[in-house]
Amino acid sequence: MDTGGWPDAGGRRVVFLLDASGPIERRLLLEWIARHRPAGVNGEMAIPIPPSRRRRRAALDARLEATLATGDDPLLAPLRVAWFAPGDPARAARLRDLITIGDARDPGCLRQAWAVRQSPDRYRVVLGEPIGTLVTG
Repeated sequence: MDTGGWPDAGGRRVVFLLDASGPIERRLLLEWIARHRPAGVNGEMAIPIPPSRRRRRAALDARLEATLATGDDPLLAPLRVAWFAPGDPARAARLRDLITIGDARDPGCLRQAWAVRQSPDRYRVVLGEPIGTLVTG
């Protein structure tokens, strides 16, 4: 499930900034890119950035700096997965809900894998507002 479509790059190269908390989210984002790529469009990049939801120490990917140094003003398009709690919020709690640890809106890897297989309506791929890289001044 996803929202939005391919960003209007106006002929510029698109660089997707992948805000993924783990390998499952990264796979979902890469699948979104492949599914939404318009015919004849090539040259986009997908560069992981440190996840915004989990405070892991992660270095910036060296490809990001190299991409910004090229001077061709690529369009930077942030992409991430949004998770939703299961079911109707008004429903009664089940035993499973009581023993489950963690936030359903920010599941760990095991819960992500389960949700993708069992409840694909629990997530959406969200494209953020793309920006150009050149600063004028």
